[in-house]
Amino acid sequence: MRPHPRPLRPLAMWLAAWALAALPIATAALGRPEWAIPFLGQPTPTGGYIAKNDRWVIVYEAVTYSLAAPDRIQTRYQTILENLSDRDQVFKQVLDYDPSQYTLSDTSLTVQRKYLWHDINLSRNAAEATSKDSAKVVVVGQEPIPSHHRVVWEYTLTDKLGFAPWTGDALPEEWPVAIKHFTVESAVAQGGLRLVVIAPGPDGTLKQDKVDSGTWEARDIPAASRLLSDLVYQPVVSNLYPYVVAHLQGQDEDWPTWAKKMAKAWAKNADGTPAGPLQEKGRLLTEGIPTPLGKARALARFVQNKVLYDDRNETGVNAFLPLTPPDTLRSMKADCKGKVLLLQSLLRAVGIESVPLQLRVSERYYAWGSHPWEVGLNHVILAVKLPPRLPPLPATLLKGPAKGWLLFDPTSRETDLGQSPGGLEDLHALAIGQGCLGPFDIHTQVPAAARCDIRIEATLLPGGDMAAAVELSVNSYSALAGQLLRLSSEEKIRTAVLDQVNPVCPGAQVRSVVVTPPSESLDGLTKVKLSFLVPKAVQSLSASQLLTSPTALALSLAGYPDGLPRVSAPDSDDRVALVAPWNARLNASGESTLLTIHYGLTLPAGLTLDPPPSAAIRKPWLTYEAAWTHEGQQTWRESLSVAVPRGSWPAQDRMERLQTVDRLLAGLYSPLLLSGAGGGNGG
Repeated sequence: MRPHPRPLRPLAMWLAAWALAALPIATAALGRPEWAIPFLGQPTPTGGYIAKNDRWVIVYEAVTYSLAAPDRIQTRYQTILENLSDRDQVFKQVLDYDPSQYTLSDTSLTVQRKYLWHDINLSRNAAEATSKDSAKVVVVGQEPIPSHHRVVWEYTLTDKLGFAPWTGDALPEEWPVAIKHFTVESAVAQGGLRLVVIAPGPDGTLKQDKVDSGTWEARDIPAASRLLSDLVYQPVVSNLYPYVVAHLQGQDEDWPTWAKKMAKAWAKNADGTPAGPLQEKGRLLTEGIPTPLGKARALARFVQNKVLYDDRNETGVNAFLPLTPPDTLRSMKADCKGKVLLLQSLLRAVGIESVPLQLRVSERYYAWGSHPWEVGLNHVILAVKLPPRLPPLPATLLKGPAKGWLLFDPTSRETDLGQSPGGLEDLHALAIGQGCLGPFDIHTQVPAAARCDIRIEATLLPGGDMAAAVELSVNSYSALAGQLLRLSSEEKIRTAVLDQVNPVCPGAQVRSVVVTPPSESLDGLTKVKLSFLVPKAVQSLSASQLLTSPTALALSLAGYPDGLPRVSAPDSDDRVALVAPWNARLNASGESTLLTIHYGLTLPAGLTLDPPPSAAIRKPWLTYEAAWTHEGQQTWRESLSVAVPRGSWPAQDRMERLQTVDRLLAGLYSPLLLSGAGGGNGG
């Protein structure tokens, strides 16, 4: 019979506790995985790139590139993180990846307990779902990690199809990184797999191993959330800060080669389309329409308005190729690629030629590199060939391989075919065709800026309330207009309008809303007519009165309820002392925009307006004009325009731009000064 163990005496208990307390010294030896053992003993990272409120820091990360097949790049991520806070933190990682592009494998999570390491069973502690952009979301674990204890997180992503022979990794991540190591396995480096570091200029952040050109190391990388700018439009992270690309040398090295490859694969998806059903669909949609432009518009409106934009329908190769038109017609859902290929096929069915254009669309400024793997192509639109017209239609391209054709974006519902789509002027584009000579700049007959024209008639009532009738004409500039087109009930439309204007006109009441889609408007743009009542629009002072400015109402409807969107300065606990290149700032605009406002203001008898002086700003990065006129006894009118081109300018002008924009916005949002009596009680 086996004897029962004896209870520990106090001295023995103390010795046992002392032995356990000594275990952290040998944690690395007791823990897993073995690759991490040399790095687990590194001290807690410190430095100006870590903010006081950072909860996690990456102590070490290894990114290793290899080949799973001759044209399949495989990336292995091995990461050690430490809990920086003074309390237990639940480690929860969300991994976004496109399952149509990558296979996820070899995932593991090991956490440091108080004295030992412990493997998390991911089969029980992980969850999978589909996010709105069709990527898999994997929650890899939820474990309370003690302060200054660590986790080891590993996974592998393998390219499934090898369509695009490259993959990239931006240095800034969710957390600050003490050391990040990039390696190409030596066995496959000889097979043509190369690492390239892309950066705006020389810096000391990345160092290349002198012996092995396939090894790079980066240190002291702030979290992506620390890369704050006090300008609205800045280059995207991957263009302003260094990032790494692994690519197969000799494949798709230049733009014409990539365009030919894209055209061939794109045509293969289109060739699988039964001609009969598409021809019949095209015939039904264009029946009785005599002109090519009329036919093209009917088909474009069908794809714009009847085929829902839905990323979850994405099953494309490496996010570059679309669903086939029969697939899209069955579901009546598609992303940009599916919409473009369906419209291209329908146009072809009625004898109209078109060509897809690949873009990089971003609200931040983005300059293309000289190779396809330097650009994050993320959008496809269409150029449509129609008989020339005099005068040319606004969307007529002025240069490039599709010169004279019409630029059209079937994912936008705010603009009819023939009108310039918003926000595309000066963007680079790549025609997907055999004759491609490389990227070209988009320029249309009427610049394809994001345009918003607003007309307001405002009347100050004797009691101090203000009535306003507003008309918007937009081509996608106003996010509100696009939202209203998609709302089905009047109640939802009114709520959306009030949500937009209440920050600048508290208590505003919507009396009526009429939304006219581009297919029903005379000029092919979205029209929105609204009428408001703004209670207590006047604030009485000792010798004058202040009136809520109608330009504030206009700017809120254009999408700027608080002025141009700005990134607020970080809190004191959130500040980091960034060094080059993380502190880089450019003077840049990411969108080409044009805002015009015309309004009339009628005052009750006894009140007069002291209008601000006419003003003009003419800079390479901003053009502004405003002028007042006095019309009759009690009516004043103002016309103003703000134009911002896409581009980047010398960084030394950046502070001037900030101050100029601040003064401009302060003037546009400032109340108007009234004098005399008769304006009401005020508030």
